[in-house]
Amino acid sequence: MLTERETEILRLTAEGLGCKEIATKLYLSSHTIEWHIKNLKSKLNATTIAHAVSIAYYHGILYINRGQRTEDRGQRTEDIKMLI
Repeated sequence: MLTERETEILRLTAEGLGCKEIATKLYLSSHTIEWHIKNLKSKLNATTIAHAVSIAYYHGILYINRGQRTEDRGQRTEDIKMLI
């Protein structure tokens, strides 16, 4: 359903990163990230990116691995992982 890149962008969005932060992390333009977000929202029939994240959790595309540290933030939080 979602491409590997779309799933990766969805996961990073769920972790709280914005388009510019995701673009920097993945060495892509923010325009490319916005394009991927538009496509994944369409595939999931979501109206917003938050709605897309919610749908991804519901359908098992993303899941929460509680109690781990995120690499980028260095603080204890719920680490969101991809289910592939």
